[in-house]
Amino acid sequence: MNKICIITDSLKNNGYLTPLITMLKADEAVSLTVLSTDRYKSDDIELNFTCVEDQGPAADESLEIFVNPGGAHKREKSADEEQRAYAAAFNAIDPEIVVLFGNSISTFSAAVAAFLNNIPVAHIQGGESDYGVPDDAYGFGITKIANLHFTATETYRKRATEFGEHPDRVFNVGALAAYNLLSREIPDKEAFCMSMGMDPADEFIFISMVPDRSIGSRNAALMQSLTDALANPKYDAFKLVVENPGESGFGQIMKRQLDRLVAQYPGRVIFIKDEDQIPAAMTHCRAVAGNSDRCVVDAATLRTPVVSVGQRLKDRENPGHMIPAAMVADFISHALDKALCPSFKIKLMFMDSPFEQPGTPDAIKAVLQAYTPADIAAKTQYNG
Repeated sequence: MNKICIITDSLKNNGYLTPLITMLKADEAVSLTVLSTDRYKSDDIELNFTCVEDQGPAADESLEIFVNPGGAHKREKSADEEQRAYAAAFNAIDPEIVVLFGNSISTFSAAVAAFLNNIPVAHIQGGESDYGVPDDAYGFGITKIANLHFTATETYRKRATEFGEHPDRVFNVGALAAYNLLSREIPDKEAFCMSMGMDPADEFIFISMVPDRSIGSRNAALMQSLTDALANPKYDAFKLVVENPGESGFGQIMKRQLDRLVAQYPGRVIFIKDEDQIPAAMTHCRAVAGNSDRCVVDAATLRTPVVSVGQRLKDRENPGHMIPAAMVADFISHALDKALCPSFKIKLMFMDSPFEQPGTPDAIKAVLQAYTPADIAAKTQYNG
């Protein structure tokens, strides 16, 4: 198939997909359309489709609707409007296949719109599970709709086949995040510390916390347990480099608790100002404490010890770099002591990461072009 539409629904996902997009655009046999929803640009989650085609005259289209993240009734209305917007875009583009990444409600809406318009779907990063949140349902819903599947590990590939997907259409290609990380040049510690206003001799812990939607208002207690653990005098020698958990909702609550830590320890807590600094922070820190997606693939790729705080990452693949810790200060402290131990870091140097496969975007491109609409028109249930 050479008439391909790729959808990105966040700045982060767009970054993951960039190598694949670049390869497809460089192939003269491929007519590629990228739809970027740019959801990250507005607190109201304003959905703005930008359509850019690599062949023929320049074509820039935009389609704007408002997606309300409120109660169930508002989310239902928003999802319906989103599907209509995707369907209109697909009718204009007429792709042979739609390529989706991840398991958000926006991605699910795109999958439904493609399915209802008889357009095959390829799903990147399928078979993964987010503990206790609706994205699980969205992700496995996309799995049942999709015709081709690209998973990040063998475990996730097997999970997709257990859902009835035929093994001939489920490919373990590794994680795009791991491929991108291994392909980029990461500044050395001295350069990173200077960019952060730190001394190159400083040892630091990187904090990467995001709201856990499965626990609602208990996110305040989640962050409190971590800040209480870090307040232990035995960690006073470590600077705390922090990724902002968000400026709205539960992220704002978590940020306020971090601000209290800043007030308590002037000069010890330093916030990341540029997302491009995060790979260097994860590379040069002594350990990561958090629950974000970065704690899984990125940290495994960099062989960085992680204290996985709470249950958000409970169902994610863990090759051995993540130490689970319940949201209790003493448990977090115990896990952090293990993560900071030099022998644990040395052990990780010999760890096999299941997320790393050679040429991940090349493998995805090859499969997309090898299949024809006729090859995948009839999707059947696989019963093992």
